[in-house]
Amino acid sequence: MPPDPARATTFAPISAASETALRTSPLASPPAKLAGLAERLVRTVSVARALVAGGRAVDLSGFEDGVGLLCAKTLDLDGPEARHMLPDLLELAAQIDRMSVLLRETAAQAASGEAAHARRAATWGH
Repeated sequence: MPPDPARATTFAPISAASETALRTSPLASPPAKLAGLAERLVRTVSVARALVAGGRAVDLSGFEDGVGLLCAKTLDLDGPEARHMLPDLLELAAQIDRMSVLLRETAAQAASGEAAHARRAATWGH
């Protein structure tokens, strides 16, 4: 049975307050702030993957904004600082790839289950 969208868990990996702090905080260096954002995004994907694997629906609509901000801010860094972000970006990309595979598998299983149900209904007239 496919996950119920009404029971979807919504993720907001970066709030407006966090985004403002990321842009203006003098306490942390830009690479340190971006590494923190990357870590939050990786955790968000990990939790979302666990929920999907458990049959829950997830809403990642705010996730793209966080990834976009991370990429844009990384492009603003100097060469050595940007290279320092590479492991974080690669880990995030790997987590997103794993989530993509899981979502495709889940969709295929749901479609297969729906097709089997339709065949049973057609056979038994339900």
